[in-house]
Amino acid sequence: MGAPTAPGVSFIVADPNSQAIVSKSTPQSAAGSLQRGVALALGPIQTSTAAKNIAAVAGYGTAVSCGGCAVLAVIDMTDPTKPQPLGFAGLSDVPTDVVLKGNTAIVGYSTNTSELFDLTNPVSPVSLGMIQGVGGRLFVYNSMLFSTGAVPGVPASPLGGVHIAQLDTPPVAVKSVSFTGTNCPQVTPPGESGPGAGCINIFNDTVGAANLIKNPVWLASNVDSANLPVAYVQGQTISLTATLASSQVPTIPINNVTITGQVAGLGNCTATGQTIPVQPTFTVSCTMDAALPANKTKFYNPLVINWSYTIGTATTFIGITKNQVYVTLAQPLQDKVYRTTLNLAIAKDKATDRPSAFQNTWSQFSIDGTGPANLQTWYGQPLFYYRNDSHPVGFASVACPLSPLDEGILLEAANSSGQCTTFAVLFMEALRVNGIDSHEIRIKGADGTGFLVKDWSFSRSPFFSTEPLFKWKLVANQQATDNRDLMIPAQVNGVYGDLTSLGTVPGQNSVPPSEKAFSSHFIVMVLPPASGQLPAVDPSADQYFDPSYGLTYKNADNFEVKAVDGYWAQFPSDASNVFRVRKPIANSPNISFCDLNGPGGPSVCFP
Repeated sequence: MGAPTAPGVSFIVADPNSQAIVSKSTPQSAAGSLQRGVALALGPIQTSTAAKNIAAVAGYGTAVSCGGCAVLAVIDMTDPTKPQPLGFAGLSDVPTDVVLKGNTAIVGYSTNTSELFDLTNPVSPVSLGMIQGVGGRLFVYNSMLFSTGAVPGVPASPLGGVHIAQLDTPPVAVKSVSFTGTNCPQVTPPGESGPGAGCINIFNDTVGAANLIKNPVWLASNVDSANLPVAYVQGQTISLTATLASSQVPTIPINNVTITGQVAGLGNCTATGQTIPVQPTFTVSCTMDAALPANKTKFYNPLVINWSYTIGTATTFIGITKNQVYVTLAQPLQDKVYRTTLNLAIAKDKATDRPSAFQNTWSQFSIDGTGPANLQTWYGQPLFYYRNDSHPVGFASVACPLSPLDEGILLEAANSSGQCTTFAVLFMEALRVNGIDSHEIRIKGADGTGFLVKDWSFSRSPFFSTEPLFKWKLVANQQATDNRDLMIPAQVNGVYGDLTSLGTVPGQNSVPPSEKAFSSHFIVMVLPPASGQLPAVDPSADQYFDPSYGLTYKNADNFEVKAVDGYWAQFPSDASNVFRVRKPIANSPNISFCDLNGPGGPSVCFP
């Protein structure tokens, strides 16, 4: 096995007895691929159900976590004539060798390190951590790992000579990890029996009840993706409590043990003078050497903690834990922070002040203020503004949520589709995660009419020829008698009487949204400079943000220019599903903005 001998071949199996090649392939699956091999190890592993003969191959290809990268490929060799790829894992350095010891694959790197992978579940190899000072070419004898610095093409390798590492079974292993902080207030949110993990209460907003994320947030039985996130405010310090399990319960207590969790950039979390008791599990607590970055948002995806056990001068690696850790710019303004709003606020990190934090969040909703960025939840579920595909959409009987993310259900569970208020509240809540306040603005026709969002075509001959302004007829669905959802379900070819809906002005994940005739619409206003939240805004600049469409507006008049094609009203003499429409009048705008959060309440409208 080595460099391909033919196009599309990276893995060759030969029978040494017959001196014949029995298979040629390029191992690949939905989990990744092997394009070129560097080193190979053969042997049995014990899975949860049976023993399995596998090949562990270090080389280059793809994995779920990376494309065009160094990879470890695990291949089922039960039938050598038909090798089957099982799993792929991205490697963190240039691979030079791989060996097997039981269920552990050890990959040597061209630097002075090796990485250990647990293959118990060969479909998903799990990194167990790094061994420093051992790399290059590898050899295992009993419980000893040997390496040499003879690395082809790397004459400056620090591995000169032979290096040795002990691979004994660690005396303890990490079972679970809990996160707290040393300089943060932990507040119990309403309706809960205690605070959540970390320093900010996070609720896990998936479909169904939104549960508070509590400790422990890392469990050894979970895969990485199942371990839960925690959050802190910039400058706070992480404290940890680890539950450890003894591989063999001691007959007498073992004293003066040091347990260390190492995090790149944050130093060590060290618990010295510990005692391993005569029982299967025990806990240790410690605090990181360094605080989290100050004056900057940060998303650790994930935060990797390498755990070790030290007695005297002997240190043994005992496990690795991984969790997403979010760092906010300021204390969130809300008691409950939902996982999606947290992700919208911090996933694009490195914001150093409120304006940059604001822009990072807005960029999740909008592409430079020109249209929607097609918003998603933290787990990748698209969030639709008036979904327009075959899924049932109807809002007449569903009130817009006026309380933020009630019970964590961002949108209707049945179709993942939301109205304008949902998106406005979602944007405002994401801003509040970084301590940024904002106001919800209700848009309505100044004369009480509804409005049509662009774009529409009008019939050449107005239906109501004697009507001075409202000349065109809009025919809605029969059930649309409360002036809501006039276009749902859609009419054939988008024709609604004298008007035809055109496929422009997209909404979040909807091109176009299924509803474009509104009695009101909701957007978000940047607070004025006196609030101290954001710097002074140029009066000529856009300061109103529309998260449903990803658009921005200067003022009410500018909204009409950018978004409105007509105004509609219902006349007493017309049928319940018939509405009359007029076009906007030049130099006579008809839009009002009403501040729902201002001191005067929603009755304060402008201009």
